Amino acid sequence: MRNTKTMFTSLAMILSLSSVSPAKEINSKSALGAIPPILSATNSRNINSAVGPKIDTHGRFQITSEDGESSFRVGGRLHLDGTIYKNDSQTTMTDGLDARRARLEFQGTMYKNFDWKLDYEFGLTSEIKAGFRDIFIRYRIPQTTSSITFGQFKEFFGLEHMNSSNDLPFVERALPSRPFLDIAEASDGRRLGMGWNGNDRGLFTWALGAFTRNTSGDSTDKKADPFSLQSRITISPIHQEIEAVHLGLNANWIDLNNYDRAKLSSRPESRIGSETLIKVDLLSGERNYSRYALELGLIKGPIWFQGEYLLARFDRKGAASVTFSGWHADLGWVLTGESRVYDFERGTFKNPQLKTFVDHGGIGAFELVARLSNLDYTDEDIQGGVEHNFSSGLNWYANSNYRVMFTWTKVLSIKGGSFDGQTPNEFLFRTQFAF
Repeated sequence: MRNTKTMFTSLAMILSLSSVSPAKEINSKSALGAIPPILSATNSRNINSAVGPKIDTHGRFQITSEDGESSFRVGGRLHLDGTIYKNDSQTTMTDGLDARRARLEFQGTMYKNFDWKLDYEFGLTSEIKAGFRDIFIRYRIPQTTSSITFGQFKEFFGLEHMNSSNDLPFVERALPSRPFLDIAEASDGRRLGMGWNGNDRGLFTWALGAFTRNTSGDSTDKKADPFSLQSRITISPIHQEIEAVHLGLNANWIDLNNYDRAKLSSRPESRIGSETLIKVDLLSGERNYSRYALELGLIKGPIWFQGEYLLARFDRKGAASVTFSGWHADLGWVLTGESRVYDFERGTFKNPQLKTFVDHGGIGAFELVARLSNLDYTDEDIQGGVEHNFSSGLNWYANSNYRVMFTWTKVLSIKGGSFDGQTPNEFLFRTQFAF
């Protein structure tokens, strides 16, 4: 214990020495997708005296230099999932227990304006490949609300994709959220590239980026390095503590760079033991593809809504272009009266801000959720199938680090493909710990 305390104190001293300018107010205005401010005067437990580096152990481990301009934080997430399936006559999904996500995260700030992050997925299940997720350096441009990011990070596409997996209201994302992302060397919706993000301090945000491939993880092929240009704009005329209105528009273009085939598939909103019910096995001859998304999000007290319409168009050599689309509409009610949190600078939604914690004698928060989703892989000569799903669930938030989730998903209909007419049921459970 004494050695551990000595190690932490030494690290704090290093951070203190790395920032020698006079103490200044921490700039909490960061760009869209920036690392959140990591010093809070209201919840910091300063192990040291009023003078010197600060060590915060309030639901996390974080060291901040005396002047607030440099910091180091260790975080992580562990999502332990269980699935039970009620198969139809042709589906063969298997029940199971596994670690959906097991990540260790390191992030920090140096000299006030330079942020960095390393995020590693251990891949404890055979279906999730180990590898880096986020690896980037971000420069926050002084006297502005914008920043420039270099490295591997999330592509700018879609509301649910941009939301952290720690803040999802369902165990898994909706049908159309992932398939248009994991094409041509993307993994988990992340690529290597450069991005410019910012906001106007009150109404809208923007994100522009240029990307290539992914460094590791769920790679579809090692054949080519595609190139993409991406943009996302969000507008929020209202974003108060218990009320928010969010509109978003996304437009991306991807040059496949002689990547002469692509596969499209989506599991039925489950991962462990699941199987793909609609898919396009081989889309050959495409030169490039473009994708678009419209976003809508609302918060009114304990009631919230999120929805998206997504579309992808593939231009092919010697054949007509094909367009695939999908949508989802989510509705939730926090039974204990809390509100979900809207992050204006990122254009994303977060878990409810709890009024009471179980470890402090409270009951935490309970949330009811429901979702309709659709994905359509049919156009021209491609008949990959159309799937409609309904999901509902109950979430319990014990404190800011721990929650338990239950989601039931019913495949309402499948038209076309190998599983035409099948309507299986899925029961998903998650115990989540994140810090």
